[in-house]
Amino acid sequence: SLNPLPDIMARRGQHNYAYEVKNATYYAYFPKQQIDKLFQFLDQFIPSGNEYKHAVVAAHLGKRWLFKEISWADWG
Repeated sequence: SLNPLPDIMARRGQHNYAYEVKNATYYAYFPKQQIDKLFQFLDQFIPSGNEYKHAVVAAHLGKRWLFKEISWADWG
């Protein structure tokens, strides 16, 4: 989609999470454009400070899940 929408959105307390999720066998590739969409979504639609907005990539590799938060500093 061209819209900046994450696969999953979650909230816990003041913290908001935008997830991009991949199902793969050995490795998962997240194109920069998809990561950009997570940050665009958080920036445009979540009215709070960046310390409360989290972009997370997640991969389901067989029986394992891997999660990695991308920091605002790394994105910028």
